[in-house]
Amino acid sequence: MGLRGTTLALAAGLLAIGLFAASPFLTDRMVGTGEAFNYSLSVADAVTQMRAGVVPPLAGQTPYAFNGRIHPLRTAPYLHYLAYAVDVATRHRLPLWRLQTVSLALSIVAAVFACFLGLRWGTGCPREPAFVLSAVYGLSTALLGAAYTYDLYMTVHVAVFVPLAIAACVRGCLRPSFSADAWLAAALAGAWLAHPPVALWLTASVACVRLVAFLRAPAWRTLGSGACALALGAGLSCFVFVSASSMGFPIAGLSGG
Repeated sequence: MGLRGTTLALAAGLLAIGLFAASPFLTDRMVGTGEAFNYSLSVADAVTQMRAGVVPPLAGQTPYAFNGRIHPLRTAPYLHYLAYAVDVATRHRLPLWRLQTVSLALSIVAAVFACFLGLRWGTGCPREPAFVLSAVYGLSTALLGAAYTYDLYMTVHVAVFVPLAIAACVRGCLRPSFSADAWLAAALAGAWLAHPPVALWLTASVACVRLVAFLRAPAWRTLGSGACALALGAGLSCFVFVSASSMGFPIAGLSGG
């Protein structure tokens, strides 16, 4: 089998694994318990507003917000924008609650591919081991338990950004460049928009790794690249911090799935 055939086979395998992991969400029925329903109300509230041109959506503006919930609308809006992207792509034909299940399925599939690409780009891992490790990630108890058992849907949505951030961190240590730093900043920003508690430990972890790498080989160029990437990441994720600050509680205090 040639390189192209192998690539297509690996891509098909990753897609199959992702779809298998996401299969409970590929249904016309409502999936999950009360917490899943609570998330669906938040998604419906946000998407209804965005359909009317209200961007960013506000809290408590539609009948779906009868319970007064502002989390995650004000604290982790990624899932709402992903659901709205699905809504636009499907030309507003899906029921509002279905937008949530489709976004979850897409996130699980994307997490499998993100792990594979991260391993290949960040560490130079050969294709076959990268495929196996990506399958392990997509079928792991941590990810599937969050999706199936505990309705931790924000955790599921952030799963795509974790391997990308780690990969960018590793590549930045092995081959320092602004490109790696920028990808790291973008992945961390996505994590903050998707789920701040996970983003907090992810940011702290990669920061420690990069600090150790810098202390081993300090250079002004690396420091400048990191500073620019920090500004980029702050700009991309600033909504979460500004919104949480305006509500009077620290970002580290955010909770939820």
